[in-house]
Amino acid sequence: LSSGRGSRPLSFKNRSGIAGLLDRLNAEARPLFAEPLAVRLEKKTLSLNIVLQWTTDREPVIRSYVNCVNTVHGGTHVWAFRLGLTRAVNRIMAETGRLAGPGEAAEPDEVAEGLTAVIDLKLAHPNFEGQTKTRLTNADSSKTIEDATFAQVLSFLKKNPHIAAVIAEKILEVRKARIAAKRIAEKIYFRRIDKKIDEEVYKEQFGARSKN
Repeated sequence: LSSGRGSRPLSFKNRSGIAGLLDRLNAEARPLFAEPLAVRLEKKTLSLNIVLQWTTDREPVIRSYVNCVNTVHGGTHVWAFRLGLTRAVNRIMAETGRLAGPGEAAEPDEVAEGLTAVIDLKLAHPNFEGQTKTRLTNADSSKTIEDATFAQVLSFLKKNPHIAAVIAEKILEVRKARIAAKRIAEKIYFRRIDKKIDEEVYKEQFGARSKN
């Protein structure tokens, strides 16, 4: 960064890294546990760093970067992270008896509710969608990211059962709220259908009587 004509370039560095960004994103939120969870992986063609933390908020906040490019529309790396995270949470919930069966497994949207995460990925050969580079399209690294997220998050939750219990309770509350909202929506929908049918029958009968 140049400060003016004839001046020397200036560079800025934030030593807090993605952990500092996570703190700023959660500045006005209430985290469910103090220390964020970290996922790290170093390979020949891939370097992955993720920090994540659940809060009491409803909307998820996920920031993702590939080779320092802000992928504002996510992409394969974000979806792989979410799949690995969902697998880990479902595994720990099943092992601790919070899921009655495979049919009750939590969905990615349920797991992500209230989640704040920062994903920093470096790839040797990244592929982006469009010239703006807002979405990553590399499919070859998805399985690696998913498996690393699954293994490290699961290991963390097993070592911290109290945190796993807090996360599980939040997800169960999210599910109950969604089921209740769905039932209310279905009730309203069927009431409208019944009302429509009654009106049609009434009009038909009224018309037949008036002609007689």
